[in-house]
Amino acid sequence: WRRVLFDSSIALSGFPAALSTGKPDVILTLTPPLQLAAAAIGLKKIWRCPIVNWIQDIVPDAALSVGMMHEGAMVRMGRKLEDFVYRNVDHIAVISQGFIGNLVAKGVPAEKLSVVTNWADIGRFDLVSPERDAMRAHLGLRENDFALMHAGSLAAKQVMENVVRAMKLMEAH
Repeated sequence: WRRVLFDSSIALSGFPAALSTGKPDVILTLTPPLQLAAAAIGLKKIWRCPIVNWIQDIVPDAALSVGMMHEGAMVRMGRKLEDFVYRNVDHIAVISQGFIGNLVAKGVPAEKLSVVTNWADIGRFDLVSPERDAMRAHLGLRENDFALMHAGSLAAKQVMENVVRAMKLMEAH
């Protein structure tokens, strides 16, 4: 309940601030939390402009998959909010093709969906640099030691234990 209340408070407190900015050409929401998109739907009714919702994680599926939530009243409420958002936004961007299948299975029309990735092409970056070498030295790593960086959220949904298991599997390589 605390997380639901926290996410709802963000949406509610941002609503008056958004109203003071003036009418935009388009509203872009980033979810989760779904409550932000729900608040944007209220703004859409006032401003009569389209909403694009960019989904970074599918709620409540992600929380269910890692055991943060279990089937029950909260999940039913989350599913109703999810359905409300998907029906009332004008377009939905997702970060992977797999998300498209999930949303289509939930009744979202495929033509309402686009993939907009949020990753970088690391081939465009120089992986050998003085900064890299200094950081490796600072961390006590040798030139050929394997290093992994996670540059994202660290919460139960990320299941970082899997990264540790993968590192153990890679140890011999």
